[in-house]
Amino acid sequence: GILLVAAAIVGLALLTLATVALLTRDTAAPVADPTVPPARVDTAIQPSVVTVTVAPSTPPLRTTTPPPSRTSRAPSPRATTVTPTPTPPADPIVAMRLSIQEQVDTGQLNPDAAKDLHAKVDAIAKEITEGDTDQAQEQIKKLRDKLKELLQGGKLTAAGYADLNAGVDRIAAELP
Repeated sequence: GILLVAAAIVGLALLTLATVALLTRDTAAPVADPTVPPARVDTAIQPSVVTVTVAPSTPPLRTTTPPPSRTSRAPSPRATTVTPTPTPPADPIVAMRLSIQEQVDTGQLNPDAAKDLHAKVDAIAKEITEGDTDQAQEQIKKLRDKLKELLQGGKLTAAGYADLNAGVDRIAAELP
């Protein structure tokens, strides 16, 4: 704000100086040649209208904007400390899907195997939605078997197996 006002004052001062210079030239010029001053007036006004001083004042205004972004950087660590807290969603199916993705992201689960696990979780969700608890239990058993198979085949680490198995336990515990 202050820089903009200062730039405007400098611009007005230059414009005033240019006008005074033109008026001084205009009073001396009619004696020499009346057709030349209008051309000089146009060329003298154009540089003052362009005002080079306004362009340099723009970058300082931009450099004054980073301090507010510094204050916006401060809340972001708080936001990252808050996000891990609500990580386990209330819905065990959603939590299981997120856990599968987390295992892939951390390199504990083969990405191709994750597709099969997601399909099995979807089958469990379908049975729960339809209210068929027996079929949901059967799908949970298939998911557990697949997890064991992936662990034995080296496509899932022991830590990944433990995490995903805990997710399956949570789904099973919430069945009616």
